[in-house]
Amino acid sequence: MPATEIRFGSEVWSIDPGRSKEIRGDQRQIPNAITDLKSAVYDALEKPIHYAPLRQALTPEDRLTLVVDDHSSKIGEVISVLLDYLIEEQINPERITLLSPPGENQYWIDELPERFQDVHTEVHDPDNRIRCCYLASTHQGRRVYLNRSLVDADQMIILSRRSYSSLTGYSGAETAIFPQFGDRETIKLLNRTISMENAGENTIPLRLEALEICWLLGSPFLIQLIEGYGDTISGILGGSLDTSSAGMHQLDLNWKIHYQQPVDLVIATITGTQPGCNFADLARAVANSNKILNPGGSLVILPATEVRLGEPFRQLAVGQGLENALNRLRSENTGQSISLHEWYQGKTNREVYIGPGINEKMVNILQAKSIVDEQELQKLLHTANSFTILKDGHKSHVSYN
Repeated sequence: MPATEIRFGSEVWSIDPGRSKEIRGDQRQIPNAITDLKSAVYDALEKPIHYAPLRQALTPEDRLTLVVDDHSSKIGEVISVLLDYLIEEQINPERITLLSPPGENQYWIDELPERFQDVHTEVHDPDNRIRCCYLASTHQGRRVYLNRSLVDADQMIILSRRSYSSLTGYSGAETAIFPQFGDRETIKLLNRTISMENAGENTIPLRLEALEICWLLGSPFLIQLIEGYGDTISGILGGSLDTSSAGMHQLDLNWKIHYQQPVDLVIATITGTQPGCNFADLARAVANSNKILNPGGSLVILPATEVRLGEPFRQLAVGQGLENALNRLRSENTGQSISLHEWYQGKTNREVYIGPGINEKMVNILQAKSIVDEQELQKLLHTANSFTILKDGHKSHVSYN
């Protein structure tokens, strides 16, 4: 049997399957890569789905809030194109706010040209009562408090990638707003509803509630990014809240993978380099792979870049312990709480190996093992009767019957 090549970043590992049978899942389409990002963004703004061009909804006096998903591929480039469009439509840069979720460092600011220096930036602080204000009550009676830049905006644009979530089923679009831009008590309460069974389900009550809240905000304009392999963008969809379902559908076409049987070994790559591999990527790869692993099976994660573990790792490294770390993060940050939950639930009764890009101390704290080269992977493969390779396993949603 010919050797199988596994590519991640600058690495190319070659393995001989031997007696191990490679199992492949059914993927409805292979993600294509947009080659002209600027044109694709302009098309989403000028030719949105069943909607008039965005410029027709803008006036020079508008206070505009642009919600930014900091972890999207090529996010700095997309923001630059979008800001140019807004300024061309006579929107005053000083009346534009770029708003990020709690805990983000807005690394993409350094990528923005100097012509945008008058644009305001903000990271949501759920403890700042002055910056959280009452919006309305939902149909079920929840009193909703959101970041003031959202509530006071004349126009709101949500720029987000679509992906799968253990909290809301799908992340991005309406769920880019709620609950992460809410107050501390709401975030803490709703983070307790995290479940790995939620991912990929489109009827999760919390997502539907987030959709209602966005309508209460006045129907923001959506720019949905559908990621391809690595750092590429496969699709950009513009339109009203009604187009959220189109974004979920496009995500499913690219990233839902169905298997006919489970396997003994999953090899999951994380091939993107911008903004780099973080703990959320590792956790998502573990959560996905867990669904198709036989009991006692093994998972190998091969990241293309050095791994930045961030706050969940720091909580564990200082001896917080899993339960204490989860309790603290539930009250502080939705995304980080999800990641810690996915990591430890996904690795239960599984052996997890992490490839180059993470040091031994970090691996030990995560209760995983290191795998440093293709020879070690080859030895692991020889103990498995079946295996599969998940390219960008952190983006996919896998299942089997």
